[in-house]
Amino acid sequence: MEQFKKVDHEKEAKKYRTLALLFIGFYILIPILALMGAMKPESEALGIWFQRSGSVMVLFASIAEFFSVKMHGVFNPAHLTNEPLFNTKLKFSLQSFKLMAVSAVLIGLGTLIWGYGDIFVKSA
Repeated sequence: MEQFKKVDHEKEAKKYRTLALLFIGFYILIPILALMGAMKPESEALGIWFQRSGSVMVLFASIAEFFSVKMHGVFNPAHLTNEPLFNTKLKFSLQSFKLMAVSAVLIGLGTLIWGYGDIFVKSA
């Protein structure tokens, strides 16, 4: 019975990890599309369009962080203190902390682009 619980927790943690990585992928894709002018209105300057992409980047990084926290929470209930789950819990806890750290950095970077993205594009 304990083995089935381990598999269920691993499956749930992997689901949250996949969702976090998916939103990090979206985060990376958004500024690239903005710099290529995807869906840019004709009256909008490229720098302003890139700057606006920062708000979507922050949104996607925040969602990635949400799923990272959910991933960490999978192994935190008090009843998960037995030995067979310890290594699995440790592995996924470290991964979730890394995803949370990456998400926090991406939120900061997205905020910089949101505030100053037009200046970055003008000077490039």
